[in-house]
Amino acid sequence: MAHREDLTFNNRFRIPPRLAASAAAVVVCACLERLGSPEALSPGGSLAVREENQRPGSSAWDAELYGGTDSNIAGYGLPFSVRLGDTIRLFATAKRAPVSIAIYRLGWYAGAGARLVAQHSGLHVPDQTSCSPPVPGPSVCSWPETDHFIIDSRWAPGVYLVRFADSLGRARAFPFVVRSDRPAAFVVVLPFATYEAYNPWGGASLYGGPGATRQESYANRAVQVSFARPFSEAIFQNAFLGVDYLLVRWLEQNAYDVSYITDYDFHLGRGADPQAVAWLFAGHSEYWTWPMWLRASAARDQGINLGFLGGNDIYWVARFETVQVNGLDAPVVVCYRDASRDPQGSTPGLATVLFRTPPNN
Repeated sequence: MAHREDLTFNNRFRIPPRLAASAAAVVVCACLERLGSPEALSPGGSLAVREENQRPGSSAWDAELYGGTDSNIAGYGLPFSVRLGDTIRLFATAKRAPVSIAIYRLGWYAGAGARLVAQHSGLHVPDQTSCSPPVPGPSVCSWPETDHFIIDSRWAPGVYLVRFADSLGRARAFPFVVRSDRPAAFVVVLPFATYEAYNPWGGASLYGGPGATRQESYANRAVQVSFARPFSEAIFQNAFLGVDYLLVRWLEQNAYDVSYITDYDFHLGRGADPQAVAWLFAGHSEYWTWPMWLRASAARDQGINLGFLGGNDIYWVARFETVQVNGLDAPVVVCYRDASRDPQGSTPGLATVLFRTPPNN
């Protein structure tokens, strides 16, 4: 990857991106080789992926994503899963205007890793920090709309990145998905709920309250976190770029016929093609709702291959709620992790405790 020498995991382990990509390739390849080659599985679909990745890539998409602090510039988008014809609306804050916004599709692109799809520059973005209280949550940043983009035919289905950059070039990013209307051999489910569970932007996550370490903060942590807020630098680097982006990059390098959805889509029952060869659950997919578990279990029983590409999957039962942000529905991940605190703590399938503990069992 350009402009970066290594990836940092939990501030302790530093893994060169080529090695990390190779490790991802070994795991995925071992699974997919048993199912067949890209061409044998879906010749037309794999050709579409191959042709998309032969388009010119950009070497600047990840420049200065890590300079400064999270509060210098940040932003998010709603909805974070769209289809052709939809509009993604962007919300940002910046200490130094003007701001530029560039949107990239992630993939192989001869090693560049992304393709520039759209951009706007010279945007006035105020320094706005007003968000709702982080504890008990859900920490909603109801900022005025900064910009929007209509998803038209230029936007091939796939995984995208919004890059917010200030006048000094310092940047932050937010991922989203453009879903496909065409059946694909492989459906990749990205764990956005787990991203948000660990995301401390705004002061709290499901693991800690404002200013406290994880070990100190279990009594003062959020029990619900919203998607209406940016990703912290650590979450974006470690959970998304350091894990799931490598899967996207490798699948498209090898021209597998693939489509992408988020776990929120999977919860709602959209985009998980029942005719697919396999559903692949990317990276660290720890927080699942009961409908997700039922859907995956039924698919397994019907003969759909399920690939789990990380540890600690299907661990905590979560619920999805929504909150209104500028007329848009923003999902909220709810997980008390303690039946005695959860109003639904005695209801099987709704109690936000471990899948394996009462009353879920």
